[in-house]
Amino acid sequence: MHYSYEGTVLTTNTVTNPKVVEMKLGAGILKRVVVDFPAGCNKHVKAFIMDRAVQVLPTNPEGFYSYEDYKVTADVYIPISTENNTLWLYAWNVDASWPHTISCLLDVESPDEPNIYRVLESFSGLLERFIDLLRRAF
Repeated sequence: MHYSYEGTVLTTNTVTNPKVVEMKLGAGILKRVVVDFPAGCNKHVKAFIMDRAVQVLPTNPEGFYSYEDYKVTADVYIPISTENNTLWLYAWNVDASWPHTISCLLDVESPDEPNIYRVLESFSGLLERFIDLLRRAF
């Protein structure tokens, strides 16, 4: 499942009054997060992602993302349950002149979705056994 959220960080959104974007997800495993800082942000927008009371990205608690024309991509493994399926993007603006819009893209592997690595691993094992069988036969 693929989710996309965006938020406009106004000039009034400061570190003490951040923009908070609620991101509802389906149950499964959060596999990838992309935070897009478009051209024009000039490192004036700062952002991090929370799961309830815990900062999940960046993983250092005092850290935040802040870039210019850059997509931060994080491959993660975060279980998302049906009870606790909301993450929050906190962002603030240190440039009092302009608002900036940032996007957050999230990939969640649902419990029903086949795990491509397991499928490939199974196929690889099957192929090895087939080759073994051919070698014995000829």
